[in-house]
Amino acid sequence: MPATRRLAWLAFASAGVLVLTHLLRIFTEWGQRWEDDAFLEAQALSADVQDACDALLSTLRIPTIAALVVAFLVIAAYRRQALTGLAIAFAFAGAVVSAEVLAILIPRPDLAADLTALIDNDGANTFPSGHATIATALGLAFITVVAPRWRPWVAVIALAFTIAVACSTVIAGWHRPSDAVGGIALATAWLAGAASLLSRWRGVDAVPGPNRAPVTGGLIVIAASLVMTTALALSAQGGFLVAFATAEALVIAAAGTLQGAYAFTLQRVDFTR
Repeated sequence: MPATRRLAWLAFASAGVLVLTHLLRIFTEWGQRWEDDAFLEAQALSADVQDACDALLSTLRIPTIAALVVAFLVIAAYRRQALTGLAIAFAFAGAVVSAEVLAILIPRPDLAADLTALIDNDGANTFPSGHATIATALGLAFITVVAPRWRPWVAVIALAFTIAVACSTVIAGWHRPSDAVGGIALATAWLAGAASLLSRWRGVDAVPGPNRAPVTGGLIVIAASLVMTTALALSAQGGFLVAFATAEALVIAAAGTLQGAYAFTLQRVDFTR
């Protein structure tokens, strides 16, 4: 299957993950209870862990984001692919803006009032997470604009960054788990859609970079994230935090699957001027 079609299918699949996640968290009582349990269990973690996650999330301010956008545009221009950089910047902006719009427009009926009452945001809708959207979109943008031989290594770094930010939104009490999954899926849908169009109109065959070592690196990132999540769930007083651990594992799985599919599909594609 050509890369153009695979990227298009990835965009549709990511959109499907976004919709399915929303439906399960909105229209099922068990879905709301599970993620509210996970959100509340995260508050049992140590203050030091929560402060560290809060500090990480606080770095994603407008100046930092703007600098990173400029960085991937500069890389694209250096590789004489300015149009590719602009298209990816447009997709990045679309992902961020649509995350904010969806958080305003999508309602969240209260099916677990007893748990929602314990959450400080008064049940306000926060789906999808803007921070998870930004982190994912930035990672995918850099994967797209760098030379094919560097993409596997950049993908490993991007995955670690996305997992760190997305999981931190739950630990710091900024978002529910489904918000993080939704942000990852939304960003992947936008970037994969843009890359699919670029591949169709400006795509050329490329010699891929080394595969085995970066794949191993990506698996190590995922495994280390799961081990860290398990350790955090065990460290809390009162026993193992089941809902928190399973929720963070789902966030890690979403990031690993969608970003991994994106990087794998792009490994043999480059873009003309």
